[in-house]
Amino acid sequence: MQINRLSLKNVIAIAICLAGLVVFSGCGKEENKQNLIGKWAFVDRNGVTLEITKKEIMQLPVVPNPTPMDTRTYTWVSSTTIEITQVGFGGEFTTRNKVIFHTPDKFTIERWFSHNGPLDEKIYSDITIERITD
Repeated sequence: MQINRLSLKNVIAIAICLAGLVVFSGCGKEENKQNLIGKWAFVDRNGVTLEITKKEIMQLPVVPNPTPMDTRTYTWVSSTTIEITQVGFGGEFTTRNKVIFHTPDKFTIERWFSHNGPLDEKIYSDITIERITD
């Protein structure tokens, strides 16, 4: 006859596994909770600002003018990746950019499309922006 007994080591191991399961069961698809809507200023470019709405990123001119210099649409792919579509003289193109949040009011977008070079090669740079107003 065989008797199955739970030793204290086994009970503790099972309890630790269940605790880990409970902790990680709360993890799932990450939702972006950052509020980007508002006016933002480039950290390293004096006077250059962006206005971000629920779906658009508009680069505003340095001098007062109601017309944005360019408008890009965006969607969140994940909590750290944004897809940006821009329509310009060279047509329409879309980039996937990593977003790094430093604070709720300051973040960096990696590989932001800056402009076309002299031979129409696309030039990208990392930009950091800070919130001016909501």
